[in-house]
Amino acid sequence: MQKWEYLRIRTDLVRVYSVADNPLLGDNTPKPPLDSYLAQLGDDGWELVGLIGTKPEGVLWVFKRPKR
Repeated sequence: MQKWEYLRIRTDLVRVYSVADNPLLGDNTPKPPLDSYLAQLGDDGWELVGLIGTKPEGVLWVFKRPKR
């Protein structure tokens, strides 16, 4: 049976930062531009499975990939 790991990322108008404990994103670390960041997630095997609107003007991105 396939097992999955999940990554949640919240974005606002200015910054991209993690809302989960995630080794890809250190706390308070400057983040790359969104397009290159999303490309890197894809290269690392992450697949976008959902977007959830949050307040104020933010979006929660939910990704998954097979557990290694």
